[in-house]
Amino acid sequence: MEDQVLNIEADGMIPEGEYQSVKVNGNATNSGFVCANTIEIKGNATFNETVEAASITIDGDLSLTGIIRTEQLIIRGNAEILGKIEAENIVIDGNAEIKDEVTAKEITFKGNVQSESVLTAEKIKMELVLTGKDTIRAGHMEVVGRIEFDGTIEAEVFIAKAFHRGYIKVLKAGQIELMHPFFLMHPTSLIYRDIFTVDHIECNRIYAESIGVSSIKAEDIELSKRCIVEEAEYLNTLIATENCRILNTEKIEE
Repeated sequence: MEDQVLNIEADGMIPEGEYQSVKVNGNATNSGFVCANTIEIKGNATFNETVEAASITIDGDLSLTGIIRTEQLIIRGNAEILGKIEAENIVIDGNAEIKDEVTAKEITFKGNVQSESVLTAEKIKMELVLTGKDTIRAGHMEVVGRIEFDGTIEAEVFIAKAFHRGYIKVLKAGQIELMHPFFLMHPTSLIYRDIFTVDHIECNRIYAESIGVSSIKAEDIELSKRCIVEEAEYLNTLIATENCRILNTEKIEE
């Protein structure tokens, strides 16, 4: 790689080429394939072509319609992702709107993220707000903030400790733990609010506290602290405390 440093302080282009480092404090657009060791964006950048770098840090604003390939992507500013991202590690500590495929080894959401395409990672941790649709695939996914996802989440292990009202349309996993500390329910109906809800769950084992589910299909189900379930199908065991409500249960025949 050429020992070349590019600093853009005002408006300018990032020419096609190889760089040791690229720093943008003004406004910049790449005019071709860019390869660099480090890229730092403190102003505004538009990547229309493929960008490859060991590390990319966004403290300003990023608009992506090309492709990013990087070992580490850190977004502390704002990003509109209309192109694909392939990375080892992604940390979003600002605001990001993702509309194309993202593939990574590890993803951490510390800011506000909206995902509308397929997101795949070995490990995902969500700490603030994640909204979106389509599909999330993970080996291990942990949610400790708020999630509103009108799509399918597939994981080997899914753990959610949601501190606000949340929603998932379809959740499929090997092992699931859902724990929601806040719960308000009308005493004589299934009308509930300020509760974590899931339309459909398929898993091997689930432990849940204070959540609402339309249907669960699992080998083993354990419910506690006022869970509300409309349909529960189980293969081996179904355990529920007295303050849980299950409208219909069915034991699956092997």
